[in-house]
Amino acid sequence: MINLAIFTLLNLVSLLKLPPDTTIQDAMLLARLVCSEAGYDKAEGRRVLRVVYNRSILRGTTVIEEATRPYQFYYKNCTGNRESWLKWYHLELALETLRGTIKAEPVLNDHTVTHFGTKKRLSKPHSRCKGYTIREVWHWYGLRKVLTTEVGHEFYRKSKGKPGCPNSKSTSG
Repeated sequence: MINLAIFTLLNLVSLLKLPPDTTIQDAMLLARLVCSEAGYDKAEGRRVLRVVYNRSILRGTTVIEEATRPYQFYYKNCTGNRESWLKWYHLELALETLRGTIKAEPVLNDHTVTHFGTKKRLSKPHSRCKGYTIREVWHWYGLRKVLTTEVGHEFYRKSKGKPGCPNSKSTSG
């Protein structure tokens, strides 16, 4: 059974004018994503959704395609019983993203800022490059840190790099 807060949010969204070719479900997906990734921090929510928007611009896709691309974002945290965590501003940020008006710090408004992660997550092993952390693979690929936030997210911009996994680590001493 859907909780009262979500029911109210859905009713309010239905009153808003959505951008062409978007649905209430699109707005809710982005609201859940920003709730999961940024929690109650509005500024961090803007940053997260700006990265989603930047990726859609660079790849010529929609923000929904980027938000649902496998292994990119974890948007399931604010679902089920945890939907009570959703607040009205999560939906406002989602609508700004769908309209293409989402703004964050000037450095993030540059379309080349397309990745972010937490320090803890970036130190974990990369799933496709055995023996390397996510941070090492990102560095090899050419992602350079442009911002570290008070919440612990690090934001990255693409610069010169190489595709694939880094060269094998030397085993000679």
